Amino acid sequence: MASSLLAGERLVRALGPGGELEPERLPRRLRAELEAALGKKHTGSDSSSGPQRLVSFRLIRDLHQHLRERGEPQSPVREPRTSCPAGED
Repeated sequence: MASSLLAGERLVRALGPGGELEPERLPRRLRAELEAALGKKHTGSDSSSGPQRLVSFRLIRDLHQHLRERGEPQSPVREPRTSCPAGED
């Protein structure tokens, strides 16, 4: 069973300078853990694009919980879904 996911560019940008998740918007411990996870690059046998950034599900759950508690309107982890025309799922 999977225990982590690949961090997308949106999460990386959100944690970067001027991003949605500026240091004052996150608890110090959570931000440090996210930065540490994004700083580690993992290579996998099926990775054709080179090293990937892995973030644990636990850490993503902690981030989502914090954002929900603050009333943040949207998660920086997922891009919003666009609706498909009928019959094109």
